[in-house]
Amino acid sequence: MNIQKFLALNDTQYFLLQQWARGFFIDDPSPAPIPVNPHDTASVGNCVGLPIPGIEVTWVCKTVMYTALLM
Repeated sequence: MNIQKFLALNDTQYFLLQQWARGFFIDDPSPAPIPVNPHDTASVGNCVGLPIPGIEVTWVCKTVMYTALLM
């Protein structure tokens, strides 16, 4: 498996970055932030690895982890 594909920008991200670099973006001040709801914090925390720091890199390390166990 080529893990480089997980480390690179996809076509959409690259396009949006090009647009931003060319000055094609809206430079309006942001509206007031929405107050944080504790339920949202708990949900998002579980999605990004809050209970297990580093869980978000599993795709990058997956092959290495399983190969090491077989050796």
